[in-house]
Amino acid sequence: MAYMGYRERKQMKKVLNKFSIFLGVIAVYCISKYYFTSQALKKEKEHVKKIDGLLKVANLIIMSDSVNQPIYKKLEEKGISTVAIYGMGDIGERIMENILLNSSIKILYGIDKRGRDIKAAIPVYCLEEVLKMEKPEIVILTAYTDSNILQREIENKMLCQVITIGELLDE
Repeated sequence: MAYMGYRERKQMKKVLNKFSIFLGVIAVYCISKYYFTSQALKKEKEHVKKIDGLLKVANLIIMSDSVNQPIYKKLEEKGISTVAIYGMGDIGERIMENILLNSSIKILYGIDKRGRDIKAAIPVYCLEEVLKMEKPEIVILTAYTDSNILQREIENKMLCQVITIGELLDE
């Protein structure tokens, strides 16, 4: 190996420093790209799981109607006369229509995180607003969730029974 003078060593250090910075930038880019891609995939998996759950519920609704066991009949068999619906998206609207059009069960109100922004045939409020209102015998939880945390929260705040749409349809 040839002897390197002071200038050559200094030049070599500059090249190595620039190369180290370049490698660092590439490493940071790769790590951040991996992180953001994995976060996006995680969100996508959660979204697919939610859609799958909603499709299963929609299928159960169709099946219950086809075997002449619609939701309103199941509620009437339990002796329920007042309900509230938590989650006023598409499933919540179908449940509301099913009860309003076919039974004498009174829907006191809908509950949704978007509250009064939702236009429906029944009044819709945020959870905090209904805590001071008349309590239903049962709250039907139509919002999709893969845990029972939301169900327990509603039960604890409203002090009434909460049943998920899946539980109601599976009975």
